[in-house]
Amino acid sequence: MNPNNFLGAEPLIIARLKAVLPDDVHVLSAAELAKIAGEQQPTPAVHVVYDGYRTEDTKVPAVARVVQSWITVVVARNVADIEQGFHARQAAGPLASQVVEALYRHTLKNDKDEAFGNGPLRLAAAPNPGFDDGHFYLPLAWDCPINFISNAC
Repeated sequence: MNPNNFLGAEPLIIARLKAVLPDDVHVLSAAELAKIAGEQQPTPAVHVVYDGYRTEDTKVPAVARVVQSWITVVVARNVADIEQGFHARQAAGPLASQVVEALYRHTLKNDKDEAFGNGPLRLAAAPNPGFDDGHFYLPLAWDCPINFISNAC
C-alpha cells in the first residue's frame, strides 16, 4: 500500500508518544516548537522532527523503498548544576528510556488500524546532544521504512 501522505508518520509518532508518556510530558511537533522561544521551552518535553529520507535499492523495478528519518528530541531542564549539566542529563535519561520503549520496533498505525510504512520503526544513529542554559537536548533518531509501488511497469 502506498501512503497517501508522505509525512504521515508525524501525527502517528506524536499520538503514540502522547498515549504512553506521562501526562506532564509535552509532545511537540516541529511547527509547535517553532513558535516557542528558548526560555519558554516547556519541560519535560519530546520534540518530533522530520529529518529527511534516503532511498534503498529493492531489486524490484516497480518498488521504490524510502527510509525516512524522524528525530525525537528529549528535553529536560535542571539548573542545579548549570555549568556541568549533570542534573539535566540525569533528568533526561529516564524520559529517553520511555521514548525508546514507546517507539522501538513499533509499527505506526492510523485510526483504521492500517499500518503506515513497511515495517516497524528502527532506532538509528542520532545527532549529538546539546545543552543550553539548563536545558539538555537528547536526540533519538528513528528509521521509518516506506515502499512506494509504481503501476508504470
